[in-house]
Amino acid sequence: MLVKDLFQQIRYAINDQDKIEFSDAELLNYVNQAQDYISNIAINNGFKGLLKETDLTLTNSQATLPSDFVREYSVTNGMFILKSVPPDAEVDEFSYKIIGRDLYSKNENLKLYYFYMYPAYVSVNDELAIPNIFLNLLREIATYLALNRVNINTNFEVQLAQFFESRLLQVINNYGNSNIERPMPFVV
Repeated sequence: MLVKDLFQQIRYAINDQDKIEFSDAELLNYVNQAQDYISNIAINNGFKGLLKETDLTLTNSQATLPSDFVREYSVTNGMFILKSVPPDAEVDEFSYKIIGRDLYSKNENLKLYYFYMYPAYVSVNDELAIPNIFLNLLREIATYLALNRVNINTNFEVQLAQFFESRLLQVINNYGNSNIERPMPFVV
């Protein structure tokens, strides 16, 4: 599905099929805000549909994190899962730390499992990156943002955010998260 197809559904819901009230740029902003909201809630609740993996090669015990990195899920050295240590602690071959956009460890090669955000859309012809299970919520949240662009009732907005979050959690929990196969964290 393309962004412009989602726009048709949103325009129908806000009664703006003739594109008089809302520009495409304004709707694109609302869709990106709604998608960021969904991504953040999903990541904060450990939704494994937003996991990626990558191999890192460390130079001088340091590697730059991927540009779409949001939060680590786990780091392995091929044999076991490394332990995260605070930024002011020393690392060894059994641990790692993240400071800014860099990961530090005494290993040469690591596998990083990390959470990422769905990419922002820049054009109405962009393909929607968000999974179909989130499309209804994406449309509903973007529609809400469009309809309430001027009048914001803070109490109602907090209640609505809680409602959307509970609906997102239902979708996430019913999605069927599967376990990622990875080495067990045992050192012999």
